[in-house]
Amino acid sequence: MKYFTITNFLILASLISLGFSFWFGKSKLNGAMVVAFIAFLALLFFAHIDKISYFKASKGGFEAQTREVITKAENTIKELQLLSKVVSSTTLSLVSRAGRASGGYSDEEIIEIKKSLEEILRKVNIPEEEIKKVINTH
Repeated sequence: MKYFTITNFLILASLISLGFSFWFGKSKLNGAMVVAFIAFLALLFFAHIDKISYFKASKGGFEAQTREVITKAENTIKELQLLSKVVSSTTLSLVSRAGRASGGYSDEEIIEIKKSLEEILRKVNIPEEEIKKVINTH
């Protein structure tokens, strides 16, 4: 009985409604066809309502976001922030080591590189205290 869930019942009911919609359309009963098709859409929507975190209906159309998409986006942002900190730290480490073998970077160039990295870290919403840690380490 694990297959008899409300979701599966609603999906089955929506498919039956879609079948009626086709049958009404073939029978030239356009009004009934539209009602059956709207019932199909509504039943399918309610079958998957647990996966929708945001829904908006307006004259311009419908908007919906699923929880899965939001979760993936939040995880991607966290990964981007981590990558930004690692790349910034590595860049500053390479800049500081470049001066040992050959003339290296001038003080002005180092300041510009640090400012550029700070700006990038701010754009990806890294907290100020973490930016200071990354920039001042090198």
